[in-house]
Amino acid sequence: HLPGTGARPSRARRDTTDDTSANHRLTMAFSPLKTASWNIAAVNNNPFEYWITHPDPQYEELMAGVQGFIDDAGDRDVAVSEVFTPAMFDELAASMTAVGWEGVDQVAECYRNDFCQRPIVSGFMTDKDLGAKRLASMPDRVSNTINSAGGAVCRPTVINLYEEPMDSVDAWWAQWKTFVFDTTVNIKGKDTPVHGLFGPIKRSKYPAVTELEESISIPLQTMVLAIFDAILVHIMNSVSPAAWHGIKMSLCEALNKKKVERTLEIMVETYADTDVIFLQEAAAVFIDQMGGTALAERYHIFSPEKIDAKRDQNSIILASRAKFTGVFSEVTAECVANLPENAPVSAGDLCAVATDGVDGNKYLLASFHGDTNGLATIPVVEAVNKVVSGDTKLLFGMDANCYFKGKAGKTLGVDEFGEFFTKLGLASCFDGLVPGGPLSEVLPHTTFNARTFLQPQLNKAIKLADRETSPLTDRNPKDFILFKKGAFVPKAIGSDNDGSKGFDAAAPFPTLSFPSDHAVLSATLELGQANAAAAEGGASEGAAGKIPVTVLTGFLGSGKTTLMNNILNGSHGKKIAVIENEFGEIGIDDSLVSSTINADEEIFEMNNGCICCTVRGDLIRILNKLLSRPKRLDGVLIETTGMADPAPVAQTFFVDEQIQANMKLDAILTVVDAKHLIQHLDEEKPEGAENEAVEQVLFADKIILNKMDLVSEEEVAEVERRIRDLNKHAPILKCQNSQVDLGEIMNVGAFDLNRVLESEPDFLDPDAEHVHDETVTSVGISREGECDLAKLNAWFSKLLQEKGVDIYRMKGVLAIKDSAEKFVFQGVHMLFEAAPLKPWDEGETRVNKLVFIGKRLDRAELEAQFSSCMV
Repeated sequence: HLPGTGARPSRARRDTTDDTSANHRLTMAFSPLKTASWNIAAVNNNPFEYWITHPDPQYEELMAGVQGFIDDAGDRDVAVSEVFTPAMFDELAASMTAVGWEGVDQVAECYRNDFCQRPIVSGFMTDKDLGAKRLASMPDRVSNTINSAGGAVCRPTVINLYEEPMDSVDAWWAQWKTFVFDTTVNIKGKDTPVHGLFGPIKRSKYPAVTELEESISIPLQTMVLAIFDAILVHIMNSVSPAAWHGIKMSLCEALNKKKVERTLEIMVETYADTDVIFLQEAAAVFIDQMGGTALAERYHIFSPEKIDAKRDQNSIILASRAKFTGVFSEVTAECVANLPENAPVSAGDLCAVATDGVDGNKYLLASFHGDTNGLATIPVVEAVNKVVSGDTKLLFGMDANCYFKGKAGKTLGVDEFGEFFTKLGLASCFDGLVPGGPLSEVLPHTTFNARTFLQPQLNKAIKLADRETSPLTDRNPKDFILFKKGAFVPKAIGSDNDGSKGFDAAAPFPTLSFPSDHAVLSATLELGQANAAAAEGGASEGAAGKIPVTVLTGFLGSGKTTLMNNILNGSHGKKIAVIENEFGEIGIDDSLVSSTINADEEIFEMNNGCICCTVRGDLIRILNKLLSRPKRLDGVLIETTGMADPAPVAQTFFVDEQIQANMKLDAILTVVDAKHLIQHLDEEKPEGAENEAVEQVLFADKIILNKMDLVSEEEVAEVERRIRDLNKHAPILKCQNSQVDLGEIMNVGAFDLNRVLESEPDFLDPDAEHVHDETVTSVGISREGECDLAKLNAWFSKLLQEKGVDIYRMKGVLAIKDSAEKFVFQGVHMLFEAAPLKPWDEGETRVNKLVFIGKRLDRAELEAQFSSCMV
């Protein structure tokens, strides 16, 4: 069985002794490397700190309301005493006195003579003097979220993950007092009351603090913090009393509670075919949880020996077991030794390992997270580059923390960074794939975040309307993948800010479905020509010169023909040859495939047998015919019958020398009907017969989960579970009506022969046989003339009710009385649809064509029933 998959049914075979696996391993050794770099971002304890993309319109209404309250409070700018009342302060003073704090009387004077009279916005929230003295931010830092031995403990406030409702200032105040004065936390084995965490604010460090304020700084900061929290609760309940708590909980769930789960899900589902993944800002718990996912089976996982346990932000590397051996050594310490003493680099920021590729090359893989200003990036890149020796291939994924516009000595500009690594003899994943010119003018942004008005540093807050244009917005090209110039040739790049390889350039992130403030940067890299030639012993052409072939499979009715229509009608500008194969005895798909296909596409049809059984010779003949043409194709798409096992089709590209030399199997794509997959997987087959639906899922390099509109979330979860039971490595692309980006399915380099050979040593045996279920047959009907629409509807309705379970697929073209248009119908089990296709041509003979595929079909009965519908 395939690595990481469920058990695979054995295939009947004849005895052979042809051992060609070594040759085929060489063929695949130089397939493109798929790489990705992603700063998954440390957990943010304030869910409101940054503007995010949220599906609920009440989110923007809430945040715009808060912005309006603070930016233009007007008559809402009431005195502090109306929010944090004198009665509340008296209770606070009593609690502070009870714990033995000195200076409470002086703080009481500060409240009565100063703070209680201040306007809540203009005199408190936006008071720069309070910020300079750290009277709110300092106690917030130590009490916002406390990592106690029993788990995180949150102060009752708006700007953290505190979960209890605070629907009034009075309700909040009762919770706040209990938390600060009656709650004990365990930190490093020591029980400490929360109020015991507040420390003095030193004037020597913060000169804005007066001598009096320094002497009473503990009770003073506690009062200021209480006022700060009270004002936040007041603002939220003024702006959106009914909705704000629910919105906060949705943010906490997505950005904190399920952040690790969703991040792992994106890696497992969307980036399953990636060969090297560079991650930054990974917490130790994230590294631990990876071990319980398919990632541990798929990748060697490298983390620094010295991780950052305090900040919990570590760089790690995942290297595909199919592309890299388990032989490695960490060289992080050697790299760090090359750094200047003042480089702002902490433990965990850099991870570097030397490892061997299965292609015989030696690699140095490095992952790095730069400091906020990017000042560590250049020294780190230089330090790592010094460790690279000889023919070792460097691959370096990083959050470089560089900016479109840098400031000399203060922040790293992307143009400065580009000039530096170019002089160092390095290139980036963008080379040749973006227009020429300064990097600051051509690179895409990989971060887009802006602070809201719900965070302590209001001087950094950005208005909703200014998110894209404000100089304070972090919308910058921060992420890179570097390598030695000439060692690799970038063939494709991508940015992803939705978790499914989509990128909305106008959307801030994180979002509820994408829990990071950095996009995923991905790149497909081919070995440089000189390197490839040397590695292949002077071979004239590597795999990069071969025509990519995609095998499209999927059970009957899954949506393969619809997907093919989408490809044929796409404005991709590619010259693609399409090879169709039908299980039915009458060809129907030529009528169902759109007649408005692009001129650069050609269709070849094979309908005299199943492509995996009787027509492999025809397939080889057509492929060789395509190779003989002077105009080179951009790709070939083979649509198999729904009853085909993809393995024998795939073998074609390894058993015929001419095809093997000029074409490469790029990917096996399996289209899955989300509504009916489980039914087909569980179907009992006669002894010795294969379950084609199982085989198709097992061999898939990518799985297109179609018809998502027909299933519930619970049904989708069960379908995905069943798919993963069989195939843990294939990315799952979810869609409706087979709408999938062509870049996700063609020329993606997803097929890995080494992986298949490890589990199926006889995969390349040309004498291997497979057996279809003989109870599954096809009935084709062809009749000239016209049908009565009412009779047809009645027949189809009765047929589906009585035989729907056994009818895997039915499709056809019908001539309806008094209609000038051809009608097409398609059905899968109990699901049925029909629609006009196009007018009949003038003088065209009206011929009805119907195909039924299923179990225990009665030909005579079907023919008689259809005849009764004829006029």
